[in-house]
Amino acid sequence: MPYHQITITIPDQFKDPLLRKLAELGSLGSLDQSHTITAYFPATAPLNSIIGELQVISLLVNAAEHDSPVRIEHSLLPDTDWNESWKKGFTSLDVGERFAVLPPGSAHREDGFP
Repeated sequence: MPYHQITITIPDQFKDPLLRKLAELGSLGSLDQSHTITAYFPATAPLNSIIGELQVISLLVNAAEHDSPVRIEHSLLPDTDWNESWKKGFTSLDVGERFAVLPPGSAHREDGFP
């Protein structure tokens, strides 16, 4: 299933209330990083309503905080098999000449390592 990814750049003092609001709006989860929050919504979520709520918050925060304007960015993440994609970052680790630690789900090495 595709997902809506909404990234909001916001001053730190407004992040906690924004996280609560995103949960109220039906966010499946969010990532809190320095000055940004990235929230994920199902593709079936009412995007126009969510963006509208965030724009109101943006106007209020921008009126109170002139140094750091709020930015809202949206993208649609394509359907991905997350159960398989996380494994791509794992590689085998050679321990000596005859032993290797393999990533989860690997039965053997492709290069013929014993």
